[in-house]
Amino acid sequence: MLAFLLAVIALPGLGALLCLGLSFAFDVEAIAAGEHLGAARALASPCSGCELCGMSRAFAAFSHGDFAQAFALNRGVVVAWPLAWLVAAVSTFGVVRTLRDRPRFFAPTSAPMPQEPAVHVS
Repeated sequence: MLAFLLAVIALPGLGALLCLGLSFAFDVEAIAAGEHLGAARALASPCSGCELCGMSRAFAAFSHGDFAQAFALNRGVVVAWPLAWLVAAVSTFGVVRTLRDRPRFFAPTSAPMPQEPAVHVS
């Protein structure tokens, strides 16, 4: 159960960190040339200018501080880039918190609740 929960929490963050890492590692021209695809570049067709390619290049421009070019490539980058950082941060926090609180989080709930002692008025 814990492994499944950690996977559900971690996968969006890993995806966001991968996108952000590639945007810092490659510049706009390298992404347009397909260098970010690595060995899979031989299997991919040449860049046709799809929406994802524009967002990838916009992420790279935004990560390298060229905000005007990023906005020109895809205006959604002003929302998507900070959102990717937020997803990465929340996912990391969720994994750490789940691992830290594991004994309490998965503790059995069948223990009887403590009851207050009865007060008798005479």
